[in-house]
Amino acid sequence: MMLDVKIMDFIWTNFQDDREHAENLAGWKDDNLNPIAARMNQLLEASKNEVIYRTFDVDAFKQKSKALDTERAQIAELLR
Repeated sequence: MMLDVKIMDFIWTNFQDDREHAENLAGWKDDNLNPIAARMNQLLEASKNEVIYRTFDVDAFKQKSKALDTERAQIAELLR
């Protein structure tokens, strides 16, 4: 979520006078970052339920979490 906030801050700081470009960048963020954030929230919600029902698999969680971290890092790298 902090990456989302930082992108929006970046857009505001650098493109507040260019509404069209700002909207294009915000759309890019929505198309690329929001799906990752949604999958992260789904993973956390599913993990919470697995803990409750005692079916939590640490290795599976680590694997899914690592895949999401990789996607996030790729998006962050595009912004450098």
